[in-house]
Amino acid sequence: MGRKDESRIYGLLPSIYRIEDLRQQTSDGHRPLQDLTSIMEETLQLLENDLDGLYENWFIETCDEWVAPYIGDLVDAGLLRSVKGSGSLSGKAYVANTIHYRKRKGTVSVFEEIARDITGWDAAVVEFFKLLSTTQNVNHPRFENKCTPRIADVELMGRVGTAFDSVPHMLDVRNIRNGVGYYDVAKVGIFLWRLIAYPVRRAQAFEHNTGSSSGGGYFFNSLGVDMQLFNHPQTKGDTADADDADGVLSTADAAKEVVVSVPIRREGAKKNLSAYYGENRSILIEEEIGGEGGVLTAVDKNNIVVCDLSNVDSLGNWRRPAEFDAVDSTISVAIDPVLGRILFSDTIVSERRVFVSYYYGFSSDIGGGFYRRDLYESESEGLKTYLISSAAFAVANSSGGDSNGDELFVSIEAAFGKWKKDEAEGLVKEQQVVLFEIVDSAIYSVDFSQIDVPLGKTLILRSSQEQRATLTAATDIVESEGVHTIEVSGGDGSCLVLDGLLLNKNISLKVVKKSPITTHPSNLKNLVIQHCTLVPYSTGCSVVVEGNDYLSVSLEKSISGQILMSAPNSVDSKGKLVVCDSILDVGVDGFSVECFEAVLENCTVLGKSNFDILTSASNVLFADTVTVKRRQEGYVRFSYISNRFAQETGCVSRVPKCYRCQPGEARLSFVPHFTSKIYGAPGYAQLHRSNLKELFEGADNASEIGVFNQVYQSHRINNLIATFAEYLPFGLTAGVILVT
Repeated sequence: MGRKDESRIYGLLPSIYRIEDLRQQTSDGHRPLQDLTSIMEETLQLLENDLDGLYENWFIETCDEWVAPYIGDLVDAGLLRSVKGSGSLSGKAYVANTIHYRKRKGTVSVFEEIARDITGWDAAVVEFFKLLSTTQNVNHPRFENKCTPRIADVELMGRVGTAFDSVPHMLDVRNIRNGVGYYDVAKVGIFLWRLIAYPVRRAQAFEHNTGSSSGGGYFFNSLGVDMQLFNHPQTKGDTADADDADGVLSTADAAKEVVVSVPIRREGAKKNLSAYYGENRSILIEEEIGGEGGVLTAVDKNNIVVCDLSNVDSLGNWRRPAEFDAVDSTISVAIDPVLGRILFSDTIVSERRVFVSYYYGFSSDIGGGFYRRDLYESESEGLKTYLISSAAFAVANSSGGDSNGDELFVSIEAAFGKWKKDEAEGLVKEQQVVLFEIVDSAIYSVDFSQIDVPLGKTLILRSSQEQRATLTAATDIVESEGVHTIEVSGGDGSCLVLDGLLLNKNISLKVVKKSPITTHPSNLKNLVIQHCTLVPYSTGCSVVVEGNDYLSVSLEKSISGQILMSAPNSVDSKGKLVVCDSILDVGVDGFSVECFEAVLENCTVLGKSNFDILTSASNVLFADTVTVKRRQEGYVRFSYISNRFAQETGCVSRVPKCYRCQPGEARLSFVPHFTSKIYGAPGYAQLHRSNLKELFEGADNASEIGVFNQVYQSHRINNLIATFAEYLPFGLTAGVILVT
């Protein structure tokens, strides 16, 4: 409520009363009559908001989510299990378009629209009778349905078995609802892509060094690992511009492939490069020549070839495309979308940096990623900001508004140095919050070894909205030490916040007690890690806490390797680990977490875990053995507990009182299967489609157990199946096929 609204009633009072009220103003600026009218204004504002809400709830376009089922009843659009707290899943679009859908019942186009509106995922519907290899009627020949396909066409054969398959198949009478038996006269397949294509805007590519004299190799991934690139879904109107070497798309099925979030295939991208490369497309490569702050120049499409850049020897050298050495060739850059690699034909140019824009696939807004997130906010009014960027073009991306005259630093160390200087000179004495904001997605080499947060202050190190800075240890440190440890300490009541960052596996955080001790307790009070990725690795810990009995470590929507919190030295210890909507991966000896006291909610723990006290665990998927010492305290509910009833000595999970946990005594043998347990894979920590219903619907909200609980996958699929019964022609059977 603005200041103008606060004085609405007060301004209606006679001036004599306002003058008298001004005379009675207290030393802190309060006026009795004005304070009274302010309370009345708040009540009036609540009434006005309620009336506005009642009016908006008459219309499906503006109504609240809870009203949508009631409006749906008016048009007999009964659905749909409501999904509370899911901003990405709504039934309003389905209800709003119900009449429109019913006018086109039984058509493939309406099937696809319904699937997209209900699930929120990309979808494609295939009528499998068109792909049957049968004797054709001479009065209705189908020339595209050739019994013997051209197997030399690599692009055509690469689409076999997918939603874009155009090769005829033999009859298969198995039940499509069991995930098999697609090709039959009365079967319709609903292909769904569960992974979201997240955009990456001008992130710095990782330079690949093999010791070879040729050089010129880069990874799209800023960690220097392989990554499958995803397609940026385009509208069907945009596909008209997508062409291959002949200026047209090869087939209608290839045109469909660019309108959904699918992994990019080599042959598909090679044949239809314009559909994937360029501004507002799936891939764009820009060079920065001349060092930091240089001018960015986009690589022209005509200079690019898509090919296989896999390793050719044990030294890590990549395959070199023949186009580089062809006579009169204009090709100077090779791209491999399957491995996420770039190779320049020339040798490494001095002071050249490569920035890439691309899309990667993941299940949800978890970990350090390129998506909008809730930034950490502090109740303190005092705020001092230091902006960090090693790329001049990125300053405008700052989520803190414009720079407001804030000085721009090219490294984190430079910003820390200026802050410490300001602290020594007393220039930031009044500011309770110090914000270090990285406004680009470059790679930052870290060589500082300590972060000391002053007494009672909050230090925030974060990336701007829809950016993700990568922090990695300096090269000389990695060569000498392997893993660079950053010691974190703080005074009484201090807090360190990491937000929206990607920390390479060669960086480890170690929280220690501040020394020398001046007052009790002289500890860092809070360590908050949100929307971050601390890359898991099997030889060390991502976070270590030693000698700090009053520290609360909080992980929210993050991915982390092993977390180790030592046992407290004090009986009145208040420190604990709180993990929410996060993934804890394996570390040393296969352990994910070892700590004294913990609270877990909507998490996936991929390794073993040890707790003294497990205060609560809700919707947690323990993929390996979990051991709790004090089992008379705390509880576990709606979770999967590995080895819950195992009889082998030493591998039985021991937990507090359980409520509706899996596996139940009726089914002791089933274990969770993941699409991938390797960090960096698009389906990392995602439950595989072969899992049982107990996992997909075993949480307290009838969604899946684990980190992707808030995706509400089971709700989306069940709503879709229930809705399709109305629109499917008589005699046809539909099956849901989860592609990614």
